[in-house]
Amino acid sequence: MPVYHNNGLDDQLAYDLTGSFVGGQVSHVRSNLLSATQYTESENMDIDKFGAIITRRGTVIVGSTLTNPIRGLTFLDTPTTEQLLAVSNSVLYKSTGSTFSSVSGYTPASANDVEFAQLIDKVYMTDNSVNVHSYNGTSVTDEGTTSSDPPKCKFIATHTNRIFAANTENFSDEVAASDLLDGSSWASSFQFRVGGGEGDPITGIISWYNFNLLVFKTRSIHVVSTDPAQASAANWQVHRIDNTVGCVGHRTLAQAGPDVFFLARDGIRTVRTILSGAQSSVSEPISIPIDDIIGRINWSYASRACATFWGNKYMLSVPLDSSTTNNYTIIYNTVSRSWGGYWTGWTPNVFGVSSFSDYPKMVFGDSAGNVFTWQDFVLADSESQASYQDNGSDYESMVVSRGHVFGDYLSTKLGNHVDIELSTSTVGCHCVDLSITTDEGNKIRDEMIADHISTDVRAIPLPLTLPFSLPNVGMFSKSYNLTTKGEFDEIKFKVKSESGKLHLRSIKASAYMNTIPLEK
Repeated sequence: MPVYHNNGLDDQLAYDLTGSFVGGQVSHVRSNLLSATQYTESENMDIDKFGAIITRRGTVIVGSTLTNPIRGLTFLDTPTTEQLLAVSNSVLYKSTGSTFSSVSGYTPASANDVEFAQLIDKVYMTDNSVNVHSYNGTSVTDEGTTSSDPPKCKFIATHTNRIFAANTENFSDEVAASDLLDGSSWASSFQFRVGGGEGDPITGIISWYNFNLLVFKTRSIHVVSTDPAQASAANWQVHRIDNTVGCVGHRTLAQAGPDVFFLARDGIRTVRTILSGAQSSVSEPISIPIDDIIGRINWSYASRACATFWGNKYMLSVPLDSSTTNNYTIIYNTVSRSWGGYWTGWTPNVFGVSSFSDYPKMVFGDSAGNVFTWQDFVLADSESQASYQDNGSDYESMVVSRGHVFGDYLSTKLGNHVDIELSTSTVGCHCVDLSITTDEGNKIRDEMIADHISTDVRAIPLPLTLPFSLPNVGMFSKSYNLTTKGEFDEIKFKVKSESGKLHLRSIKASAYMNTIPLEK
């Protein structure tokens, strides 16, 4: 509490602790108002199951670079075929786990995104320009242009054993459905328009629970109950969930349990079921804690944003500032219900999943023509330096703590010490830096406290020279003096690593409480 008068020879000593980071990043609020488990900012960091914060895993390339942006990505999985498919520069490519080879018979527009949907041992693909095509693992088939063929469309999805097409060549608010278990046969009785024809185009569709298909438009959201027992779409019920909120891009849709996440113009929202599924609603933006990042989105190119749900994380890649490609990936942890910060070094155009030998792995295709596999599947005992590199290149990871006020928002403080608890690793580094940011009045000061703190565990080379120091193993603490760093109202601690694995469990600090100044 504030100190008005102190008869003692020394000022009172107060303590502050960040013992867990499970509260996630909250950067749209003054840093000294955050809770004990929240932090101001993090880059390329992840929160582990114990609440510590750790460098994210890196990526490895699948095959070789395809030179041009990846416009589409999917995995064809049949009883006899496993292929990762990618589209780049108007060419369809296939891979069985290593290099890509071209597949003839499909030439989409080079600048258009290609969407995929699989049904009964075939994958169907559309780019909103040429006819819908199918691929069975061996050859490509043009599905044709007659009234019984699939319409040219912008989006397709598999739902209730049908292929659904949306934003068709007929109407931007039209949805069409194939026959049951046959993506090559379509009937006009299963074509319908969503909404009142008000010029609100469909921006995405996704299969939801039971028979429900979610249809997202620019300014509204609808749910269609696509009962397979009905003889035509005229008997399907269409309900509007919201008439003011829409989705900016099909690829931002991702389902997590009963919720569907999406990017709206005012942030990230979810469509959720309430009353055991009897009703549905749209949440308020869950991205308010990182609204400063949302405000930096380049909305002219936000329709290119893409997302996935993987490992209890909603991962959304967006173009920030003046970027025309997705250059930041923001992470939401659905278990802790907190934001894990942002990841850099990735430029995804589309996310996907490969399942070779029934082993699912998250993959993505980027704007440079690469298909990458995320190495989160590597066991801790098997990780190497490459596990914390993107295709062999190091990346920086860092976290900035909340503003520590030591339980007192009124008094100035004089720092006493800071203690950071780190973990050693055989893939750690010699480059962990600790710095502070303090403010006193209107003055902001940044200062390095320690650099090149080693978290790397190496074998002791023989022969050795006496005396020598045994390396730290496991968790260890490093303490530093703050008494020479001047007075402050609050203090933030930044822990950064230029490469390798940074594993931070806690930050402990103490400071002397000065008496309240009567005049300043």
